[in-house]
Amino acid sequence: MDLNHEKSPAPIFAAQCDLLSQPGSGRSLTVLLVEDEAFVRKAAAETLAAAGYNVIVATNAEEAVEICRQRSQPIDVLLADLIMPGMSGRELASEFRKLFPDSSALLTTGYAEKIPDEHSTNGYIYLAKPFSASMLLQKLGDLVQTKQFDPTH
Repeated sequence: MDLNHEKSPAPIFAAQCDLLSQPGSGRSLTVLLVEDEAFVRKAAAETLAAAGYNVIVATNAEEAVEICRQRSQPIDVLLADLIMPGMSGRELASEFRKLFPDSSALLTTGYAEKIPDEHSTNGYIYLAKPFSASMLLQKLGDLVQTKQFDPTH
């Protein structure tokens, strides 16, 4: 994954990644990261990769759907922004589940009022922006622990 063409995350975020992520904790799970903001996308991708996740990056939902359709191996987790131009993260998560029914979705948003209460989440997990590296890894770790993934695929 070549992310060098984008601006590097702030040093504090990079320091958090070094301190809070443990290589291998991702157990070789594949995460499809869909984020339209370049800084957030780069920082999240670096955090996930440092924690041992295989990261596939898309800049919008339409690109993510195309990646999913062309992929022969399953994707374990969708990590997507809730509010994006074009298809929303929630719509993307619905399409994603059709293609990978055993996978999970973690949706992020900077609009706290868009996060549904726990009884109407449609099975999705939500993470409010801004979030730290530790918050991202904790939420993803919690999500992964609730599923039985086969890290050998």
